[in-house]
Amino acid sequence: MPFLRNAWYVIGFQTEFTEKPIRRQILGEWMAIFRDENGTLCAVEDRCPHRFVPLSMGKVEGSQIRCGYHGLAFSGHDGKCTDRPMDDEGPIPPKLCIKAYPTVEKHLVVWAWMGAKEKADPALIADFGLLDNPNFKSVPGYIHMKANQGLIADNLLDLSHVQFLHPHIASQGDLSQFQNKVETEATAVWSRLYRPSVIPNMFQKKMWGSASERGDSYGDVRFSVPGNIMAYTSVVEEGQPWDSGLMVPSAHLLTPETEYSTHYFWTAGRNALQEDEALDKILHDAVYEVFSTQDGPMIEAQQEAMGESTDFLAHNPVILKPDAAGIRARRMMNKLIREEQAGENLSAVAAE
Repeated sequence: MPFLRNAWYVIGFQTEFTEKPIRRQILGEWMAIFRDENGTLCAVEDRCPHRFVPLSMGKVEGSQIRCGYHGLAFSGHDGKCTDRPMDDEGPIPPKLCIKAYPTVEKHLVVWAWMGAKEKADPALIADFGLLDNPNFKSVPGYIHMKANQGLIADNLLDLSHVQFLHPHIASQGDLSQFQNKVETEATAVWSRLYRPSVIPNMFQKKMWGSASERGDSYGDVRFSVPGNIMAYTSVVEEGQPWDSGLMVPSAHLLTPETEYSTHYFWTAGRNALQEDEALDKILHDAVYEVFSTQDGPMIEAQQEAMGESTDFLAHNPVILKPDAAGIRARRMMNKLIREEQAGENLSAVAAE
């Protein structure tokens, strides 16, 4: 399946990037990502047009990046060649430039626009305000997945698997009483799961601090185009509003590296025990272990079973009720990709 290009993708956490270039592959394209002398984030094509070596092997000088092979320098803002020390006669040829990607720093992460620059509207970035909300403590993490982005989104949108794949962290209650409904918006899909009168898992119990043995659990998961997920999870006293007790929101930012691999940037948040640094490490390690030793291997095995195909629906799978949100998200993405490609084809025909 092709990628949706006209969209904002997370390329890393803000704290990752300095004046030392980082090389990262996004949607099959290699980027050199760095900060200029003023701290402004730059993301450019990581390929010198002269001998095709990675520019990330060079160095940053002011607002430009200089190739370490023959010294060609390029602006980190627009990709234009700014210096050619071994060939400085005459005007600079137009093709002597590299691609520069629009970027936005928002909600503790860096977003890059992978499509037509004139369509790069920051207002299209979905709301992930809980990541930098001072009322919550967020712990970040990263996992590299050898699977298509869509398979990971399927996993995160279907919380029914927690009872079977992660029984040690599942809230214990009557499965027949669990309620799930799916809602669709213009560029988002919601999977809302309500679990009444459950016994919280050990992490929730520690943070909740309630003397009650049971509570109501909420898990509203939002998929936003092109593959970013926000989970609003909480445990409250029975019969009380969803936001009246322990809130543990988490973000799952899925960016394709290639068609068969994904950058999985995540954060685990909480509104309790925010000063407990030991708890930060416990939660980070717990989330990392769950996904890297349980979800991850399961999803990667699924990708292996599908071979070179990434179109899950083309395999005619048996569809169960908990699959509804994932199916809607897939269909939404497929529709947007078809529309984008149709528009590009029309533009190409008009230009001929």
